[in-house]
Amino acid sequence: MTDTVELHPGQSGMVELGPELSGSSVIVEGRLIPRLTARDRGGDEITIVLDGRFSIDIPRERSGQICWMVANAMAIGAGYPSLSADGADRPFAPRIVGISDDDWSE
Repeated sequence: MTDTVELHPGQSGMVELGPELSGSSVIVEGRLIPRLTARDRGGDEITIVLDGRFSIDIPRERSGQICWMVANAMAIGAGYPSLSADGADRPFAPRIVGISDDDWSE
């Protein structure tokens, strides 16, 4: 069993979900998006939740595009030029570094 929910990557890059108590963390373009979580509804839909207060059910096949747009809108609203921009003090969304089973194979 895995804590990762597989989403349709869309045209804007891969979106991954990792474990979290109130839903799964959302990772867009290798960055952990703050205050954005998702819940697997099974079938063709997922629920994305913003700030633990606002939620919407979206088609899984559009999830990559929608989460990418939400993440960029959040970054721009916080004063960054885009999701991938690094600020002087810190980036809007930290980069994720993972270790897979492949990293340990000989």
